[in-house]
Amino acid sequence: MLKHRRLQPGNTIGVVSPSSPVPEEELVKGVELLQARGYRVRVGEHALAKAPHCDYLAGTDAQRAADLNVMFADPEIDAVFCARGGYGAMRLFDLLDWERIASQPKLFVGYSDITSLHTAFARLGWVTIHATMVS
Repeated sequence: MLKHRRLQPGNTIGVVSPSSPVPEEELVKGVELLQARGYRVRVGEHALAKAPHCDYLAGTDAQRAADLNVMFADPEIDAVFCARGGYGAMRLFDLLDWERIASQPKLFVGYSDITSLHTAFARLGWVTIHATMVS
């Protein structure tokens, strides 16, 4: 199993919403808490998106997958934290760049619906963290 190195102040955490939408004020509070602990935070472009005609998804499947793909491709991102769980992460599997993700192992944090992504990353041999999310 591949264990990620421990996060240190100054490391960069990417925040994504692969499942349900997160209220902006909750996301802001969580980001501020991470920053107060010394981390740099980069929020995904679509982290606050809402899917059209659907109040239970944080943007379209393509938007949510794009944010994950971007965070895993960026060498400056040390960890990827999910903003919240809910529903929708398993809808992203066919849209994720698994070859790129496998080549850029990062600490991954989340729970609830995010468990489907933990399971997929475990198949890559990664250790992930099933824990409290940003919101």
